[in-house]
Amino acid sequence: MPVTYPAELKAKTIDCYEKGESIKTLSKELHISQSTLYHWRKEYCSIQTPNRTYTPAEFDAISRWLQKLEHEMEIIRLSGYLVSVPLQQKLSTLEKLYNQPDNPYSVHELCDALDVARGTFYNHIFRRADRSKYEDEQAQLMLKVKQVFDDSEQRYGAEKIRIVLAQSGIKVSKKRVTAIMRKLGLCSVRVDSKKLFKKRLQRAKKSAETRVFSRSSQLDMGQ
Repeated sequence: MPVTYPAELKAKTIDCYEKGESIKTLSKELHISQSTLYHWRKEYCSIQTPNRTYTPAEFDAISRWLQKLEHEMEIIRLSGYLVSVPLQQKLSTLEKLYNQPDNPYSVHELCDALDVARGTFYNHIFRRADRSKYEDEQAQLMLKVKQVFDDSEQRYGAEKIRIVLAQSGIKVSKKRVTAIMRKLGLCSVRVDSKKLFKKRLQRAKKSAETRVFSRSSQLDMGQ
């Protein structure tokens, strides 16, 4: 009947082996065959990695777990699910994970998981940053345009507002100011608009009187 050795003895023996004692020496000291000690070494000898030390049993368990994950990823890819997801949806998901506090994932891991090229993801991030910067600048410019418009008592048009902004160090095109005014619903009111309206009425009245006088003269001549 084969001898059964306690697990504690096996672990201590392999610990001595890892500290430098040979299998031959341990065999003589413990009166255990070398073949048995080689079997224990295979079973208990630790496996070193950059992050930690594993027992063979732990390493086997991890190997099985990795194989399972590989199969799961293969199933996802073969199903065509990732291909059917729109790219923008993938990028949006990756961006949320990328920007979360204490993000534990590298860009390589994120992109590989959803089958997105890293260059595509970086371009998305940079464009998003540029858009955010533009939106902030646009919001500030809209406030400035509104302020100049109100300070002019709603008299200034796009060109005059552009000039005032330029004088304060803000260079912007008339076209952009016009677009902002349109978006804000700003429409300049000319101070002389009422005067011009009265002049048009007077001209219209004078023209009507002239036509009436001319018609009356024609009638008199006909008599």
